[in-house]
Amino acid sequence: MWSRFATTKANAVTVALDVKFRAIHVLPPIGKQKRYPPLTLTYIHARERDQPTDRDRVEWRLVTNLPVHSAEQAIEKLSWYALRWKNEVFHKIMKSGCRAEEVKLAQRSTPTKSPGSAAISTARATRRPATSSCGEG
Repeated sequence: MWSRFATTKANAVTVALDVKFRAIHVLPPIGKQKRYPPLTLTYIHARERDQPTDRDRVEWRLVTNLPVHSAEQAIEKLSWYALRWKNEVFHKIMKSGCRAEEVKLAQRSTPTKSPGSAAISTARATRRPATSSCGEG
């Protein structure tokens, strides 16, 4: 599997990943086995084939309750997981850069400072390298 991986905000590289997956069965704690059934989970392990000299090797371990029966399905789940980082960046910008937790709808002075417009600005900022202001035009 080939995958794009961002090492910095402006630098993305393509890496070759070895992907392995296996179904695992997990039992509930001993005292709760009568109330809860065993779970069948899928363990997915993706690791960069070659060790780069300038950064750590890409390595992901993912446990999911979604069934995986093929390499294509494992890659699909890893792709979904990769999208998580966009969500993390979005919320980080909202909390720190836009101070979304400090903005109160009842006390806002202009519509451009609402959490909704800040979210739109944040979403735009996460799609391109240039940063934009948070809801201020």
